[in-house]
Amino acid sequence: MSAEQTLMNMQLDVNAQFIKDLSFENPQILKMLQGGDQLPDIDIKINVNHASLEQEHTHEVSLVVQAKGTKEGTDVFVLELTYAGIFTVKNIEENLLHPVLMIECPRILFPYVRNIISDLTRDGGYPPLLLKPVDFADLYRMRLEQLAADPKGTA
Repeated sequence: MSAEQTLMNMQLDVNAQFIKDLSFENPQILKMLQGGDQLPDIDIKINVNHASLEQEHTHEVSLVVQAKGTKEGTDVFVLELTYAGIFTVKNIEENLLHPVLMIECPRILFPYVRNIISDLTRDGGYPPLLLKPVDFADLYRMRLEQLAADPKGTA
């Protein structure tokens, strides 16, 4: 069976999705409110993690987002969100499972992460932070290249 046929027969179910960890620190909001119209510079990091669960064919996939707003070299807010989903993946070849978990599952979770971050930054006193779409396939490729270059993960 070809990889395309395998993916067409694959069963991917979302059993649950939830906020696993959330932190929003807003230490300099008064400075921002008094500082005029200048918006903070935003640095965003996104990572994907997964773990197999005890139940057969069931996996937890987490999107980890860290966003930091800085203004004039000072952190004005720090946001950390881990949003997870429990997925059942059946009828797939073993060599295709990892890409499905690291690419397709995060694609399903991403709109919810984007909404949470937008609402949280807006409720924190800033314009809503709208995350741009993420190419999870490219993120996956970059991660594989990093692992190939540094198999011990020390970089």
